[in-house]
Amino acid sequence: MFEELFSSMGDLKEADRLRLASFLEKRNELMLQMLTLNSLQAKQLRDPSPENELRVSSFSNSVVKPLQRSIEQERTDLVKSAVDIEGLKGLLPMILAGLTQYVNLALVLNLFDTNPDDVQRLIKYIKDYIQSD
Repeated sequence: MFEELFSSMGDLKEADRLRLASFLEKRNELMLQMLTLNSLQAKQLRDPSPENELRVSSFSNSVVKPLQRSIEQERTDLVKSAVDIEGLKGLLPMILAGLTQYVNLALVLNLFDTNPDDVQRLIKYIKDYIQSD
């Protein structure tokens, strides 16, 4: 059952594989740039000076933040292309109805230190959503 649900990376279409590879390469680049930023920050902490502070700020604003924004946009685009939102909208009421029958959501969510009032509101929203369809 789960083999079909979680297909391997080899089952991706070539265009999707290339987009995912590009995304992973950008993430690698971000990690490398974050190491550089951490080094600059450590140097600034060891030797506080306006020049070092400016170097950290400039590197962060000109290199790291644009790369982070690019990665977030690409992640959003990949998720949009990977998920059939309209199809999920049709399945959501059935999934939520099944979930509420077999899982005590209040108990489970409270076990994770969730605010009890928030849990009750969430459960009410779920029930209202299921009943509205």
